[in-house]
Amino acid sequence: MMRRILRVLALLTAVGCLVLAGCLGPEPSPPAPTTVEDSLCAVSWGDSRVDLFVVGTDQALWHCAWNGSTWSAWESLGGDLASAPSAVAWGPDRLDVFALGANQHLMHITWDGSAWSLWEDQGGDYMFAPKAVSWEPSRLDVFVVRSDDGSLDHFGWDGGWEKDNLGGILISTASAVSWGIGRLDVFALGTDSSLFHIAWDGSAWSAWEALGGLFTFSPEAVSWGSGRLDVFVVNRDDGSLQHYGWEGAWQSDNLGGILTTAPTAASWGTARLDIFALGTDDGLFHIAWDGAEWSSWEGRGGSYVPSPEVVARKANRLDVFVLGEDGDISQISWDGAQWDSAQPPTLLPGE
Repeated sequence: MMRRILRVLALLTAVGCLVLAGCLGPEPSPPAPTTVEDSLCAVSWGDSRVDLFVVGTDQALWHCAWNGSTWSAWESLGGDLASAPSAVAWGPDRLDVFALGANQHLMHITWDGSAWSLWEDQGGDYMFAPKAVSWEPSRLDVFVVRSDDGSLDHFGWDGGWEKDNLGGILISTASAVSWGIGRLDVFALGTDSSLFHIAWDGSAWSAWEALGGLFTFSPEAVSWGSGRLDVFVVNRDDGSLQHYGWEGAWQSDNLGGILTTAPTAASWGTARLDIFALGTDDGLFHIAWDGAEWSSWEGRGGSYVPSPEVVARKANRLDVFVLGEDGDISQISWDGAQWDSAQPPTLLPGE
């Protein structure tokens, strides 16, 4: 009898340990990822929607979303990634995310409005993060630099994937933008650290165009209207921000500042530009164009690691995401009247 009682007690103890360990309980919420530096990516497909992506130290892609009132829990989308992601939305409730895998192949995952796809391997052997852009529903263009010769590969989707090589010898991630249907403009740094540009006009690619300069970090391009381009890149000699604007011809001006990261830029309306980057104190800095003149540089404080990410989901709205030195993601938002800071999705590392 005593042996039977002891066996029962041992069994109950073992079951209790399993329950306490969560083995027999409900599936726990996904843990927040410990984040890889310089891997934030934000995109919006509606006035009240933001999707935030980051690569964790487990090399998986993590995602959370703002639905207009609350942030979702972090979810792991898996993968074994070796670059920052690039996300694009070609319509409501549609997301396409690209990144390099540990094998240096171009990897792709899709949200179709109800479920995430499996990771799709597009092959290749690449360096630097890819850049994705869309000019209309069901159209995707992805640009990524080859490891062997520094040339630029282009993947286009219009019901099926097509791939072509655009040449060049590049030393930075490409930045791509579309100001209308059938139009693409791509910018990157060449081996002489100057800015280069190539364009698709709907029927053919241009030759590579040298825009000069001596720069560091990847350029950032944005467009607020048909036939308009604005490109931002950091000068190598003094860390100041150089601006190239196109509206029938190129014009260049220096916006000052002493920056230590690539800029991120957004436009929430015609003739409006907002640019963010980190300064020498690791704080966040902001400069804006209101259609008539540039503002002064504005310090938003903080102590962050590269690089900030900004999304403009409607007029007079900006959401800036930065990764703190303690690993927390912070959201700094402009609502048209004032700035507001929050710790939006959750505390990321080790929480």
